[in-house]
Amino acid sequence: MQLAKYFASDPQVLESVNWIIELGSGCGYLAIATVKLKQNPRSSTVIEKYLATDASSDALSHCEKNLVANFGQELHRCPVKMLKVDWTSSEDVKAFAACVEEATRQQGTGCLIGAG
Repeated sequence: MQLAKYFASDPQVLESVNWIIELGSGCGYLAIATVKLKQNPRSSTVIEKYLATDASSDALSHCEKNLVANFGQELHRCPVKMLKVDWTSSEDVKAFAACVEEATRQQGTGCLIGAG
């Protein structure tokens, strides 16, 4: 919650960010808050890709439910996608690395965040 408050208090922090990959997204609060902040008409850029990751399938299920609750009919326009990442799995780590590379190649400037 503190990171969402920080972004809200200083929106220019995200001004040049086109993509975000969040480590440990939990219920999706930060993803929802960040995307809504960037959808503000006063923001000069939008988040093209937001990847919410978590090791817990239950957390990602709650994240999906919260995305539906917050974006409703506009969910198809929401840039948030989810990825289960178990850091003890070499396959998951490789998939995660590929997502970072793809986001950088396709969307340019981005950032990795962890709200833990």
